[in-house]
Amino acid sequence: MQNEKPIKWLWRQSKGQKFKMLALILANVVFAGASILFAFAVQGVVNGAETSNVGKITSYAIFLGAIVISQFALRILINGLSEHICARIEMSVKSYLFDDILKKDYGPINKFHSGELMTSLSRDASTVEDGIT
Repeated sequence: MQNEKPIKWLWRQSKGQKFKMLALILANVVFAGASILFAFAVQGVVNGAETSNVGKITSYAIFLGAIVISQFALRILINGLSEHICARIEMSVKSYLFDDILKKDYGPINKFHSGELMTSLSRDASTVEDGIT
């Protein structure tokens, strides 16, 4: 496989975040399931309204409210976890790149302005982090 080396490098850079990424995937699956339950709850409210069944409307409305609150909480968890993972991976990639630059000979690196190097490395690290998450 031609792209095996970059994939292994990316896998190493995401160390410590694999469990969190799995939790993020599971949270998104639960969120998707809650979205399906939301559709069923809305259908239950509409069916209750068609039959003028106040008890059915009330029970499905409470269920609908619980789903909305749980989706809200899940979305907060998902967004927070996603940002945390992104920041950690970006930090790991930047640290790797900056450490690599510090180990290089001064002559070849002296051709570049330090601000230009920092900007380029930061942009590249952000690109890698976006690709992983």
